[in-house]
Amino acid sequence: MKINVGFLVAYDYELLKISIPLVYKHATTITLAIDSSRQTWSRNTFQINALFFEWLKAYDIDNKIDIYEDDFYDATINAMQNETRERNMLAKRMGDGICIQIDADEYFVDFEGFTKYLKKNDHLLSRKKPIQICAFMIDVYKILEDGILYCPTYTNYYLGSTKANYVRGRKNKNQQKWYVPFISVHQSWGRDEEELKFKLNNWGHKEDFDVDTFFEFRNL
Repeated sequence: MKINVGFLVAYDYELLKISIPLVYKHATTITLAIDSSRQTWSRNTFQINALFFEWLKAYDIDNKIDIYEDDFYDATINAMQNETRERNMLAKRMGDGICIQIDADEYFVDFEGFTKYLKKNDHLLSRKKPIQICAFMIDVYKILEDGILYCPTYTNYYLGSTKANYVRGRKNKNQQKWYVPFISVHQSWGRDEEELKFKLNNWGHKEDFDVDTFFEFRNL
């Protein structure tokens, strides 16, 4: 069974130094999608320090990492549609096998156990009808000087598919959901104010809520 992992690479690329090592050993391949013009889904720009690519080269001792650069911004569609478009392009590049897409700020707990669980359930995943793999995450809300605030309940999220066909973000069309007992720690809101504002003004959900109103609430 091929268990291929894809990451979207943008302004928070440094977090991949945490998230890639958590999956590297037990992933079949790892594909990194990077916009060739260094544009976000909202057409803002970002930079990636050359030292990051040196780190990737040094870390990739098993030659698993494929850097996929393409034009992932389309001016005729909105941010979420651009995200969905990029995820489909990335899935195609990843090729045959289980398609697992992880964001840079999602830190998978026990990826080894997860891969063993998938292989144990090969009879389910090898069926002709595609399966949407769902897992759970803990969201970090704010990092303080003396600790971390996090959401006390798990949230479920779309993690992978036996045949990716994204219609919104990582949600696949007409696929049976299969929930697996594994979690990720989602750094999400746990950034300094400048980084968080840039994220919220450039991610796929930017039009789902008012960013300024959220910051007024968060800083109460």
